[in-house]
Amino acid sequence: MPIEKEALAVTWACERSSNYIIGKPITIETDHKPLVPLLTNHTIDKLPPRLQRYKMRLMRFHIKDVRHVPGKLHYTADTLSRKIPESTVQPTVEENEMNAYVLNVIDALPASNPRLKEIQQAQDEDEVCKEVKKYCMDQWPEKDHVTPAVKPYWSVQGELTIADGLLLKGTRLVIPSRLQRQTLNQIHEGHQGISKCRERAKISVWWPGLSAQIKVMVENCTTCSKYRQQHPEPLMPTPLPQRPWQLIATDLFILEKVTYLLVVDYYSRYVEVVALPKSTSSSKIIQALKTIFARHGIPDEVRSDNGPQYHSDEFAQFAKEWGFKHSTSSPRYPQANGEVERAVKTVKNILKKEQDPTKALLAYRSTPLASGYSPAELLMGRKIKSTIPITLPHLPPQLPNQKLFIEKEEVYRSKQKKNFDNRHKAQPLKPLPPVYITDMDCTGTVIRPSKKPRSYLVDTPTTVVRRNRVQLQNIPKDIDKKQDKQETTPSLNINSRPNRIKTWSLKARENLGLE
Repeated sequence: MPIEKEALAVTWACERSSNYIIGKPITIETDHKPLVPLLTNHTIDKLPPRLQRYKMRLMRFHIKDVRHVPGKLHYTADTLSRKIPESTVQPTVEENEMNAYVLNVIDALPASNPRLKEIQQAQDEDEVCKEVKKYCMDQWPEKDHVTPAVKPYWSVQGELTIADGLLLKGTRLVIPSRLQRQTLNQIHEGHQGISKCRERAKISVWWPGLSAQIKVMVENCTTCSKYRQQHPEPLMPTPLPQRPWQLIATDLFILEKVTYLLVVDYYSRYVEVVALPKSTSSSKIIQALKTIFARHGIPDEVRSDNGPQYHSDEFAQFAKEWGFKHSTSSPRYPQANGEVERAVKTVKNILKKEQDPTKALLAYRSTPLASGYSPAELLMGRKIKSTIPITLPHLPPQLPNQKLFIEKEEVYRSKQKKNFDNRHKAQPLKPLPPVYITDMDCTGTVIRPSKKPRSYLVDTPTTVVRRNRVQLQNIPKDIDKKQDKQETTPSLNINSRPNRIKTWSLKARENLGLE
């Protein structure tokens, strides 16, 4: 092939002049432009097998640069390259070793002989591959003179080679169109992600557009859609209430086999914790909340999860009698009630570390937050006395500067939202698309958004449920059903390239016949 002949010419010239150039930086000029990047930018393992032998023979020379010089300006070399009588020089031991290595590289391609025969036959029957092979054997024309189907191969012509009838790009098999779908299915065996599948394909197979086709296949795989990690939507922080104890949240948590009721104020982050050692029924929770309300007043709104204690008729009657609004988060998605979840985490940590839980709560309530005010100051309008010594002038009631507090709180929340949104970009769902409900392990159809933020009503085979966006995975509509079917044709093993190279006898293996 032309590029191999050009590489041979460069190698021959360097070796013939080795007595004069060895150890010195040299610049090589060639009129074959595709050869320049192959000798400068490509590592030896990325070259076509038949060019690797020349690259290895050139490694002992200090090649500073390889330049392209148009043929019309390449007078001397062009004149000397005219046809000369056939050489009778026998190959050297070094050349024999190089040839043996190249044969071994091709033989080490991770595919069985029957599979290689199938690929070779498919290439011979494929019109595009036949045309590409013809250009590789003769000469590539200008890009405008090749057919549209062959143009994607024109840009990589320097990497294309033919080894015993097999069309290769570097050391990768060029897969004809008839076998591409089957090979894609084999690449996606194990249902790995886009990057992993691309890395797997890079080992031994190639065709134009392979990377994009892998991306489409993985994104449209039904199995992958079910188990793909869902990215939460951008943060939707609750607006800061206008006054203390206007909006509170409540939840239950267990620590050392004891159940606790936690209440947190959205304005001040002040927490109340009540132990419920015997029962967690609605009546017990209501009684605990009544005691807390008697101390701080009745809030405008109480938020909770969908636990049975809060979802009962008894709790609904309590909310009606005491005149507050009760709202719940999405079922089975406690993160929607984020303020109380963070408070639970904080309280559990401090209770684990402090033997006296009352001292732990006292320390939390009296410690300034990012705004500069403690939860007690924001709720009660005064600093509370703790175990740390404090002078009397700090203890009289003094209302916090609400304007300054709101400004600092907004800055703090804005930073939180920005940091969160940089990592979470799930898109809203539209009605009618099929979805996979992760916590129910079933599919359904989105009816419409719920009244609650980022919640959707989903029609399942048995009932209509409400779920948060993060619990719903998009399922592609048009999927090629073949992707989940087991292939019956011989498998192309593309797991890994062999790490060890066997020693071959050049006499025992003179060609790459696929016998």
